[in-house]
Amino acid sequence: MIRSNLMQTIIMVFLILAALVSIFSPEWAFVKKSYDFSVQLMLAYLILGLGFLAAGNRKLLLTSFACCGALCLFLKQSSNNHLRLPVQNKDEKITIAHFNTSSATFGYESLVQIVKQSDADIISFQEVTPDWDFYLKSHLEDLYPYNESNVRIDPYGMAIFSKIPINKYDTFTYDHIPHQVVNIPISPEQNINIICANILPPVGKRLNEHAKFQLLEIANKITEIKEPSIVVGDFNLVYWSNEIRSFTEKAKLENSRRDISQNFLKVPYDHIFFSSKLECTGFRDLSDSISSHLGIIGSYQLKNLPQIRESKLTSFWNK
Repeated sequence: MIRSNLMQTIIMVFLILAALVSIFSPEWAFVKKSYDFSVQLMLAYLILGLGFLAAGNRKLLLTSFACCGALCLFLKQSSNNHLRLPVQNKDEKITIAHFNTSSATFGYESLVQIVKQSDADIISFQEVTPDWDFYLKSHLEDLYPYNESNVRIDPYGMAIFSKIPINKYDTFTYDHIPHQVVNIPISPEQNINIICANILPPVGKRLNEHAKFQLLEIANKITEIKEPSIVVGDFNLVYWSNEIRSFTEKAKLENSRRDISQNFLKVPYDHIFFSSKLECTGFRDLSDSISSHLGIIGSYQLKNLPQIRESKLTSFWNK
């Protein structure tokens, strides 16, 4: 009986510690990569709890479900935590899709087909080499007449294709890594800025510090911009990581993701974040019959437009 109680206590302590490590994410190199699988850990707690329920072990059952609930709240707090999506306005909205050409493992045509099917207003591409740039322009310029690119032979090439006229295109760099800034109109009276980012995978202490400072540079850039901003790209970090949470807090951005990919083993590294003056009306992963993940797409609109129109009409009729 003593051994049984001791073993039960050890299992309970182990379950609680594993959950706490995932939630507080200490900077321990030997476990840091495991934070990416917090969703899978949460589901594992749920399965364990059901197993302990079948076995009739009440203490381990409650411990597993408590850890599952704590992880669930933590992950939801880091994601888009609105209980339901905002109602779409009739206009003043924009749809943005993002693709990394390295995801198109079956060639150019498969990616371009998904791009056209997405029917997004703005398309962001990463890892754009000269070959990709030529192919994309030759097959997309009819649908997306406004485009800008920063072509490179390394993984940091970028391009953006738009159905909407581009007011201004600019780039800024951090440690020779480029970031695109595109200014476009979302309404006759309001422009927004779209920032395309590509963060180095934070493998090892040096690259982890590099990712933190790169995100800080992007956050500083956003705080300098008065207009609403949307940041899109491959961050090579899960949205519940310390780095991303610090970034969104400093830049005052919200997360578009409400859940993870339908592929259970897929870890979400590509994200779209947006300013509080905007609201996300939809977000999903893009795939085809061959690849389970090719990109992401999100829809955005200005917040509180009906109230703005009403106040303008009221002031007009009161004159």
